[in-house]
Amino acid sequence: MATTKDGNGGLFVNDKGDNPNRPDFRGDIKVGGKLYRLSGWKKAGAKGTYISLTATPEPELTLDLNDDIAF
Repeated sequence: MATTKDGNGGLFVNDKGDNPNRPDFRGDIKVGGKLYRLSGWKKAGAKGTYISLTATPEPELTLDLNDDIAF
């Protein structure tokens, strides 16, 4: 899901496959015009179950037309 409205995003159930360390949820959010990838893990805490989140900036695509390209 690539959101276009600032301040909005979403999390979706992630297929963990055979790796239990993968996040339980994945998604993205746009903040200040910049897109971030969200990862969430279900955790148990003193006040009950919660989702621990990390937000990682999506790399910006850059194109340097001055690079020499060998074919």
